[in-house]
Amino acid sequence: MKQKNNKTNNNTKNKSLIIILTLLIVIVAEIFVFNFRFFTTMGYEPINLENCMLDGNINVLEDSHFKFTEDNGTIRFYNINKEIKNVYIDAQNTFISNGTDYNSIKENKKNTLLKVKVNADDYGNSNGINMPERSIVSTIEKTKYIPLNLKGETKNMSIEFRGVKNKELVINSITLNKSVPFHFSLIRVIVILVAVGILYIIRPKSKFYNYQLNIKSSKQRILIPVLIALQIAVMMTAGHINPMYVYNTVSWQNQYNELADAIIDGHYYINADVDPKLSELENPYDPAARESVDASVNWDHAYYEGKYYVYFGIVPALIFNIPAKIFADTDISPFACIMTIIPIFVIMSYLLIYALAMKFKSDKKSIPLLIYLIATTIFINGIGTAFLMVWPDMYSLPIFTGLTFAISGLFCWLTAFKESNNDYTLSKPKLLIGSICMALIAGCRPQLLLVIFTAIPIFWNTVFKDRKLFSKSSIANTLLFVVPIAVFALFMFHYNYARFGSPTDFGATYNLTTNDLTSRGICLGRIPQGIFLYILQPLNIKGIFPYIISTATDSNFMGSNYIESMYGGLLFLQPIVWLILFIPKVKATLKEHKIFSVTILFAVFGLLIAVADGLMGGILPRYSLDFIWLFSLSAIVTLFALYTKYSEKSYNKLLNYAMPICFTYTIIIAFLITIGVTAYGPVDNNPEIYWKIATAIQFWL
Repeated sequence: MKQKNNKTNNNTKNKSLIIILTLLIVIVAEIFVFNFRFFTTMGYEPINLENCMLDGNINVLEDSHFKFTEDNGTIRFYNINKEIKNVYIDAQNTFISNGTDYNSIKENKKNTLLKVKVNADDYGNSNGINMPERSIVSTIEKTKYIPLNLKGETKNMSIEFRGVKNKELVINSITLNKSVPFHFSLIRVIVILVAVGILYIIRPKSKFYNYQLNIKSSKQRILIPVLIALQIAVMMTAGHINPMYVYNTVSWQNQYNELADAIIDGHYYINADVDPKLSELENPYDPAARESVDASVNWDHAYYEGKYYVYFGIVPALIFNIPAKIFADTDISPFACIMTIIPIFVIMSYLLIYALAMKFKSDKKSIPLLIYLIATTIFINGIGTAFLMVWPDMYSLPIFTGLTFAISGLFCWLTAFKESNNDYTLSKPKLLIGSICMALIAGCRPQLLLVIFTAIPIFWNTVFKDRKLFSKSSIANTLLFVVPIAVFALFMFHYNYARFGSPTDFGATYNLTTNDLTSRGICLGRIPQGIFLYILQPLNIKGIFPYIISTATDSNFMGSNYIESMYGGLLFLQPIVWLILFIPKVKATLKEHKIFSVTILFAVFGLLIAVADGLMGGILPRYSLDFIWLFSLSAIVTLFALYTKYSEKSYNKLLNYAMPICFTYTIIIAFLITIGVTAYGPVDNNPEIYWKIATAIQFWL
């Protein structure tokens, strides 16, 4: 007994020692590594540059106050004749408003950013070295220091300010060889410690893999809700990173409020005047034709027979905008709706993955708790939600709403079976709620309706073997299952017919944007490029933050296709999907646990939706939310089957190595995409946050 206590005490001491040592290493790294610029610039003798020559497009308004009349303006310094180690540029845009309206807030965030290029000569380059562009954020001191790697003395130097047409800048000082101040970042220390802690917990030989998933455990009942709350907090915080959509003042992003007004007024067309020139055009959907007659349009609205409509799914308006209008007499933004959905999405994702894990529970064993948590975290963060965080707008809202309904519906259907005494009954509430969720998908994201066909394998035995659905003895269950789907289908048929004259026409082809979708047609030639960009395209990596850049979208397709910047296919954004290749190895296990057909359908439906998106809608990053989640579910079920089949063999150990890698990779990719997307992303719209993160990571700058 004493030996056991001594061993326990020794283990506790060792753990405490490891924690203390880790903390010390991180603090030492923060002081000496992350602040190495402080130590390397100690003793610098600063040189203030005052005498300069200005380009003709720079006007001096007053002392240190300049106005630029062209995009780029250069300030030149001659006869410096000193060895230059760095240059410190303290400048700021004077266009900073005191207004509290949303437009002022957005513009103020943008106007903290200045871009400069330094050119300086040295001993080996008498014509000067044209340095890469650097960003200066007036609120971040670290960005004002630009290290220069020059040989010998510098005679002449110039600083070009870029993208400053019609801007007024105050240049407080330009100083050479200025010492970089010491800065201890508590946030960086905490982030590193948290990352180290997570990696320690999920390491391949971690004892935490020995704990089985058991919701009856009091500790797990505390742990899982805490992790859910943390995930919600992370997503809601990340969703605020782009002020362009947080403070959304773009008129055509207000369509759900317009639709709510129209429905309250008793019709489906929006209350907006239509330019008569549109009706005079042979093809009003041709942007060049509209431009030729200078026709004004409501951007990205559906135009049909002289009226404007909203072609995005009606359900968000029904559950958010109309109640807000009726009960609070206020508009509600897409951003606010998405923030409201995030907690539901996270909770239902945890519940769905839990339901899938419970398919493999036996009397002796269940899926390891850690594997369940890793798989769920990978699912939530790796299915394209990073794009949602960057663009929480009108376009993302119906996709995210439909996705949340699909996940919720699947959970309800999969867990509708209440087993007792070697038999089971069907849960009436779950049948009803599951069908309602599945039905509402049609009013959000119609292509996700494919998921409704998972009902076939889920309820196959229930219908054809056990006769507990679609039989005389199960009328109540049958009505609860069928009626919500039938009723909402009839409503959608009516809604579409009332707007566009066809029960199956959702109106997306009538939108007024950059291309004519009425002439797009179904062209099979678009499929190869869609499959490549959505599924097979590798990442495009560069050597500077944020390390991931948009991929090439070149094509030999001779026709019209709409393509936005992409960041890689699902095989490289969500590596867990490679596990789908192991389905043949666990086919028997999947069949034994009655989940094989559903697993196959997840992957098949994911592929069909990816093909359909590329064929009919184009190639857009946010469309990845349509299908990556289905591939991920198929892979996660395969993962659980592998753990079940090979629980005592080497495959288990291999998975314990693979899953931490997948987890780490997925989180890093999601983070880099969230911070690094260039199209309407944080780099331009929230440079202060972007460069705080960038300088914290690139501490050598």
